[in-house]
Amino acid sequence: MKFTLRKIGIFAGNIRSCANNMLLKMTPSNMDQPNVSLIKAFYMNHQNFSNHKRFHPFFHYLILPLSLVGLVLAAIGLLNTSTENLITSILLTIAFFLLFCIAGIARMYSLKVQDRVIRNEENFRHFVLTGKPLDPQLRIGQIVALRFASDAEFPELAKRASTEKLRSSEIKKAIQQWRPDTYRV
Repeated sequence: MKFTLRKIGIFAGNIRSCANNMLLKMTPSNMDQPNVSLIKAFYMNHQNFSNHKRFHPFFHYLILPLSLVGLVLAAIGLLNTSTENLITSILLTIAFFLLFCIAGIARMYSLKVQDRVIRNEENFRHFVLTGKPLDPQLRIGQIVALRFASDAEFPELAKRASTEKLRSSEIKKAIQQWRPDTYRV
């Protein structure tokens, strides 16, 4: 609970800071138009190793827990049911099991597609910067972590990740200039 409240406090502080910056840059001629570039700059400049993980509240805090609770309660009901309600309990347990599986599979599919896109983007980025594709020995987790590296440090960090077999968390910690990824699932 404290961790969540702390995050909310930090987020609220960043929003206040961003709002103050936007107010300072407003002039009478642009007061009716939102400063989209400033809002994008705020989010892009504030992502780092400690806050880069993405949670989708609807999925992580509602769909997944409720489907799991429903599955557990349906299973308990199945174990404690009488013979006259057996078919209903079996169907309810199967329905919640399928709901839980569908939620997990939907999340897994979107993350797999995202990983494939990131692999292609980073391979192209490496080719543009160095004239060579990424080392094929890099695992997808390493490539996904490398996406946060700036163009200046990306080629060297990719080479180091391949030779030293760095884990994704080690790669992210080694990044000096964080390049935010605001389009992830």
